[in-house]
Amino acid sequence: MENKNRPEINKENADKICDRIRSDSEREVLDILDKANLEKKKILDEAAREAGLKKQDMLKALDKDIERLRQKIFSTLNLEKKRLALDEKNRIAEDVFKAAGKLAAEFRDTRGYRDFLEKAILEGMRIVNKDEIDIAYSFMDEKVMKENFENRANDLRRDNSGGGVSIRFQKSDFKDIGVIVRSRDGGLIYDNTFLSRLKRVKEEMYMKLLREMF
Repeated sequence: MENKNRPEINKENADKICDRIRSDSEREVLDILDKANLEKKKILDEAAREAGLKKQDMLKALDKDIERLRQKIFSTLNLEKKRLALDEKNRIAEDVFKAAGKLAAEFRDTRGYRDFLEKAILEGMRIVNKDEIDIAYSFMDEKVMKENFENRANDLRRDNSGGGVSIRFQKSDFKDIGVIVRSRDGGLIYDNTFLSRLKRVKEEMYMKLLREMF
């Protein structure tokens, strides 16, 4: 049965329907484009945020690398400054030791040299501390040794609180002032010459310099 209430479709009605459809379609397209643009912006903002975070992380890592490099450079510079200062102190010490060596050679001709030899002998005897001792002296000291010590073996034993000690003097070919004291069995040797004493002092000074510097 035909519906008499349905509006009659004519050209005018068709144009209106098309206009409405077109308008609705355009509005939907605009809504879709707006949503797409919002999504695009959201994606771009997120990418920018992540890029910013990555950039910040990279900058932090770079700052740490720069700080480590700076610390390394300063550490190297400080060590170099200490090394140069140590070298300079060593150079000064070497000059002092050279001057001392020159004075030592001249000391042989002074009146105090005999007392120096006696102290060197007694010190060596106390350190070696054996019943049979050999005392080696420089051939350059032969005169002072024969005049003052070879005939005083008993006095030296008494001065060293070792009455039963057998002492034997031996002329040697070294030129340094001082003596070398050794047990007759060769088990103990105490080099109490000036250069050896100087070497021991030098080692002590070097260790002291190292402690002061580092």
